[in-house]
Amino acid sequence: MTEIAIAAFATALGFRMYQRADMLHKVLGAGLVVYGLLGGFLWAMSSETIWIVVLLLALVGVLWTLIRREIL
Repeated sequence: MTEIAIAAFATALGFRMYQRADMLHKVLGAGLVVYGLLGGFLWAMSSETIWIVVLLLALVGVLWTLIRREIL
């Protein structure tokens, strides 16, 4: 359970950093989002199927939000 909490925290922190204006925060934030989602996904692969579905939905949500913000 600790792994999923760390992955969720890294994803949330990375998304918050990505919203900053300068390029350094955008790059670091995107890296943390990818690390959090990938780490959570790898943890879910060794667990139940429901976590895979939850993480895929979270990935779609984050990608949709990022695409929407870049268009605006």
